[in-house]
Amino acid sequence: MSTKHTPGPWTVNPRGDEGESNLVFANTLANGSRQLVASVAVGADAPANRRLIAAAPDLLAVLERASHINGFREFNDYLPTIRAAIAKATGEKE
Repeated sequence: MSTKHTPGPWTVNPRGDEGESNLVFANTLANGSRQLVASVAVGADAPANRRLIAAAPDLLAVLERASHINGFREFNDYLPTIRAAIAKATGEKE
């Protein structure tokens, strides 16, 4: 499966003014700069929306891998990666 989106990892802007803190960046450029992926509207649900958007590449990778798992043992080995992607998306601890 070929990727047609900006490669991850994507991260929420940790600093900046109120408007800039609602940005999600991809840290993929060769010169070390970040590429803007999304801007989230300010509001009570903005932090959760930013986390979910930032986790999108991780969630896609987990789903692609999980779709090829054969058997419980292989799934069990991959479970920590699944849980990490969910935790990134929800902001919960693993």
